[in-house]
Amino acid sequence: MHIDDEATAAQNLQNIGYYRLSGYWYPYRREILGPSPDPKFPLLPRSSIFKPNTNFKNVIHLYEMDRKLKLLVLDGLERIEVAMRFQVGHVLGEGHAYAHCDQTRLSSAFTGVTDVEDPLEREGWLTSEHAKWLSKVRRQENDSKEEFVKHFKSNYGGALPVWVVTEILDFGGISTLYGGLKQNHRDQIAESLGFEVQARGDGTSLASWMKNLNFIRNTCAHHARLWNKNITVQGTELDEIPDLKHASVSRDRIYASLAVIAHILIRSCPEATWRQDVREFIIQSSQVAEPARMGFPDNWEAERIWDPQYRPKVDPVLSQRRKLRNKFECIQSSEVGLLISPHGSRKEANNMVRSLRSQSSLLALQLENGSQAYFPLFQFDPDQKRINPAVEYINQRLEVRKDPWGAAHWWQSPHDSLEGNTPLHSAMNGDLTKSMAQILIPESSVEKPAR
Repeated sequence: MHIDDEATAAQNLQNIGYYRLSGYWYPYRREILGPSPDPKFPLLPRSSIFKPNTNFKNVIHLYEMDRKLKLLVLDGLERIEVAMRFQVGHVLGEGHAYAHCDQTRLSSAFTGVTDVEDPLEREGWLTSEHAKWLSKVRRQENDSKEEFVKHFKSNYGGALPVWVVTEILDFGGISTLYGGLKQNHRDQIAESLGFEVQARGDGTSLASWMKNLNFIRNTCAHHARLWNKNITVQGTELDEIPDLKHASVSRDRIYASLAVIAHILIRSCPEATWRQDVREFIIQSSQVAEPARMGFPDNWEAERIWDPQYRPKVDPVLSQRRKLRNKFECIQSSEVGLLISPHGSRKEANNMVRSLRSQSSLLALQLENGSQAYFPLFQFDPDQKRINPAVEYINQRLEVRKDPWGAAHWWQSPHDSLEGNTPLHSAMNGDLTKSMAQILIPESSVEKPAR
């Protein structure tokens, strides 16, 4: 390796460290031809001899390029973290203020107790991922020096509500909580951030990529090498998301993560210049670090997600339907079966759901024909294992089978007979009776507001 200025090189070694820099001059070492001695590492091993014309300043340039790349990544992840804090806090907060503590509001996989048989693994014996997460949250609440936390404690006391808790969580904490949401809540958030398949949010995929982004975030925060890192915490395949399909083949390198960040920011922070900044930076740095070694495919810069002007087309009908659906807390068909037929077989439960829908007793919302059906939770009386009779009466009068979205609009519209409240509000408060329902919609007429 050629060194132009030994004093400057010595200063760099002193400031950065020999071991850290060695990771950046590793690509400049000669490859040893022949089969890899370890099948787990198929890349050719390197000798201690450098390639011809290797200069120490190239190593420093590569180090600086990686440092700037990490700053860009952290900037993008900060925006995603803020968006996820709001989304998770909003979705959970619609249930109640302490939904993050309530096992019934979260996934059973997250709240389920682990009974470890191996004595060496019993550190978490008879606990759950939710309990571990909640323990960390309690410590963060107690240690927080944030003014808004002090204000809440001094004025209200007690534990923090979910919309305050999400503001003190780090990226890992919000990622864990998102992964612990019920599937329908994960899907709702995923849909808003562009992770959807056939007009249905793919919360499972987004949860896996949140874990990946948390891994990337920790890599950056601990100042580890990123540019050609082998990404061991990988997200799911991206083949079903058109704008990300091209990145699915390089999930073991940083490009796929960058593409996912760009994809999310298009929706959560469209005015940000992050995509343009990354595009220009990678192009300018291509002589220092080969984009291919970071997983960048050929002609990556021509992909739509890197076009600063690109915005996904918004279907106004689907957009309006999503807004209506998101005002309800919804469950999916399998959960409906458990509510109304908890002791029956899956087949019996499915048949009951189909029958109730065909009779217009049960409101089901589908964004498109054939897509996932969402069932507003307010319709059910879980204690009696049935649909609320008053709700069922109204659904039948509204003919929800024929016009589910018109019915959804009716439920959310204020009514004079309810002192300006919505029928949905009355039903959720337990105030909606059969006699009141007959006043709202007499058997001889059906009134639906214009849409």
